[in-house]
Amino acid sequence: VVKKSGFNIVVDDSNSITTLLDFEDNIEKFNKLDGDIIFLRHHVLINKLANYGGSNNSLFEKEIFEKLLKDDSNIIFIYGNGGQYINKPRISCYVHNNFTHFLNGIGGFNDDVILILNKNKIYRYILKN
Repeated sequence: VVKKSGFNIVVDDSNSITTLLDFEDNIEKFNKLDGDIIFLRHHVLINKLANYGGSNNSLFEKEIFEKLLKDDSNIIFIYGNGGQYINKPRISCYVHNNFTHFLNGIGGFNDDVILILNKNKIYRYILKN
C-alpha cells in the first residue's frame, strides 16, 4: 500500500493466477486502512464494464469483494485494459454503493483519456494530438 495524493493505493497484479483480493488476510489489512482506497489493476472485476475493455481474464461478481471490503470508505477500482478500440468509450465508470469502478486505458487514439490523482480528487485529462 502506497499513500499518495490523499489515497491508499494498492497495485493488484490481475495477470497472476491469484490476486491480492483472493486472500482474506489481505482484505483484513485493507479494511484497517483509514481513508479512500484505490485498487489499480489491469483486468476488470465486474461484468458491468466487461464489454468496454479487451480481454477480461479475472471477472468476478461484484458481491464477492463488496461483502469482504468495508463500506465506510470510498473504494475505487481503476482498470487499465480499456481504450484500445476506437468504437468503444475512452473511459467508462460504474458506481455501486461506495464502490467506484473506472475502466481506462491508452489505445493510441486522439481522444485517449488519462486519470490524474491529486489532493484526494481524481481528474481526467483528454489527450489531443
